[in-house]
Amino acid sequence: MKQKYLLEKQEDSSLVIREYGELEEGVFSLLCEEKFNHEGLLKVIGDESELLDFLRTDNMFPPFSYMTKIREAVKGLYGNDSDETHAEIIFDEAVIAKKEREADEEGFFDEDELLDDILDGTDDDFDSLDDDLGDIDSSASLKVDEDTDLDVDI
Repeated sequence: MKQKYLLEKQEDSSLVIREYGELEEGVFSLLCEEKFNHEGLLKVIGDESELLDFLRTDNMFPPFSYMTKIREAVKGLYGNDSDETHAEIIFDEAVIAKKEREADEEGFFDEDELLDDILDGTDDDFDSLDDDLGDIDSSASLKVDEDTDLDVDI
């Protein structure tokens, strides 16, 4: 699904964010509209986490990755040298998922290759274990105290 966010700086310097969802190919429907007052924006614009919290509402709560881009667009609209009054951000979940899957695949090794590396690169000397076992006298028997009850109640 594609989502589109339209950010519009109003004449009174308030901010309107409209969230759209692509319900049919190429057709976006309005899902939510939120208006933020200018005074509230001025209080939080300098702190990224407070701005993020300010822009998220009960009705519009995009994922963190979306919110970081929305937050940057808001900062761009309200920057000192900005004459912009509109911003549009489009997120395509299919493209995002494909990029994440490719990134995950690059981080993994082929199982056979990994197993070969593990077996070939062992620095452990398992032959020395036999040397340690050679010191044990196999003719010695284990002695149990006759007064000890070995029966166990289950």
